[in-house]
Amino acid sequence: MRDLAQVANVEEFNKAMKYYYPKQRRDWYIAMEGVLTRDLKSIAKKKQKDPKEQIEICVAGERELLPLATKENEWEGRDESYNCGTNKYSLSFRPWKDTANIRVSEESLRCYKIEELLAHYIWEITWYGPEEKMMEHGKELMKMAKEIKKDIKKHTENIRPISELFEDKNKKDDYHTSKKTCESD
Repeated sequence: MRDLAQVANVEEFNKAMKYYYPKQRRDWYIAMEGVLTRDLKSIAKKKQKDPKEQIEICVAGERELLPLATKENEWEGRDESYNCGTNKYSLSFRPWKDTANIRVSEESLRCYKIEELLAHYIWEITWYGPEEKMMEHGKELMKMAKEIKKDIKKHTENIRPISELFEDKNKKDDYHTSKKTCESD
């Protein structure tokens, strides 16, 4: 994405943002343009950690990627929502300098314009706000997850596996094994 940001047309990027994410306030669009022109373009180029990881963009709920900006329907409004992540992980709670250097899948490059790819990417990485706020939120979530894990462990120490419960029910007790008859005195 970092490399795409270097050659992106800002006007086309703004068009893509308004097309795919039309219900935002004007100041939000200005902020997203800043993420593109200031933040993404200034990230240092570096080798990505996992060469097999790649960014993929698709219509949410569909496995195949769909080209949405053809000559017939270019920038025509749509109601779909989009997934932007990698073939391995989410883009959430990861430093932008890392995700910006992950290559984009060939399929996504075939299906979307550079500015559309950047619009979806920036929407995804700014979902929780600026990078600092996102990373802080991620740390809070990890802390809560650890507390929940401790709580679960604390409250499940005396729990027996369900198979043991069935074993106990399958054992016949004296009541069920003895033949009782009603005898009158």
